[in-house]
Parts: sequence; C-alpha cells; structure tokens
Amino acid sequence: CPHARARVAMTVVSGVIGASAGLMVQFFSNSVRKLPLWRRPWEHLLIVSVTAWLGHKYPQAEASLLASVNEKRVARGMDPLVKAPWGFDVTKIGPYH
Repeated sequence: CPHARARVAMTVVSGVIGASAGLMVQFFSNSVRKLPLWRRPWEHLLIVSVTAWLGHKYPQAEASLLASVNEKRVARGMDPLVKAPWGFDVTKIGPYH
C-alpha cells in the first residue's frame, strides 16, 4: 500500500530530523560552554534517543490534533480542515470564508 509506505517513511524522516536536532543542541551546548564536543557520549546517546522518539511521535500527535479540531469544527457547522502536502489551507479557516 503506497499510503502505509509513505507513513513509515514520514515517521523515519521525522525521527532522523529529531535525532539530528538533538545532537546539534548537545553540540551547541558543549561549544557555548567551551567544552569538548564529545565530552560525555552517553548524554549524546540519551538526547538523540529522546529527540528521535519525539520526532517519530510528532506525525501521530499532529494527526490526532487534526481529528480533534475537525470534530469541533463539524460540531460548530464548519467545514473540516484538510491537510495538503504543503500545509493547511488558511484562507478557509474562519466561519466567513
């Protein structure tokens, strides 16, 4: 199924982005304090693991938030939001579109 493959690729990519962001934050923290970049390697492993997990969970959190928002919009008689590949159509968010 192409949608399942895209979903797996999206969570892998978001996990890699989260892990690299965590690693860069750890490097930046050590460089600002003028410490060796690899001072405590277990801290790098910990921060990379946590931020990779957060990056992996982000698409699921975004999907559940979209479902919650759409339930509230339907209850108020508004059209549901549809996520496009580039983001949300912000021109039709209010009740006066």
